[in-house]
Amino acid sequence: MLKTCLLTASSLAIVLPSVHASELNLELNNDTVTIGFDSKIAPAAEFFTEYSYSTDHGNLLEGGVRAVNVGDIHNFSVGAKAVGLFADKGFDDGYVFAVGGEYGIEIAPQVSLSASAYYSPNVLTSSKLDGYYDWDAKVSYQLMPNLDVSLGYSVVRFDYKRDHHMKFDNSIYVGANYQF
Repeated sequence: MLKTCLLTASSLAIVLPSVHASELNLELNNDTVTIGFDSKIAPAAEFFTEYSYSTDHGNLLEGGVRAVNVGDIHNFSVGAKAVGLFADKGFDDGYVFAVGGEYGIEIAPQVSLSASAYYSPNVLTSSKLDGYYDWDAKVSYQLMPNLDVSLGYSVVRFDYKRDHHMKFDNSIYVGANYQF
């Protein structure tokens, strides 16, 4: 499955224009691997896509846009994304449209904290889904000028109309972010 993740990210990196700065992200834990690609499409806007594979719950594909504001030590973004869940083990597939944002702060030279959250109420879901949210918090260290390593915690949850939910991810992860 890691081969599929790398192939997907490589294809996106080749197909998408890289006129502006781009980033390739990788996050791993014992049950989930996530690979993502971010690319600036304007000075204050970026496109992002992510693919996740979970041994417990299946596949997740996300894509969206966000407005970005970068300050001296702070950065802030708000945006929207479409999320497709291709579930395993008795859960139904579903699609959501979520809104949210990210915040980051450099707390020391080469060290930063960041958090993100996205939410989708029932009105923005399809199929048998009743809601969705995800949030993520991490600490990153700039190992090289174009490579950050991170340690974080992520939660991705889908609510179903029949009174149960699925936590696609709910765990600590290690990650890397390569800027090119």
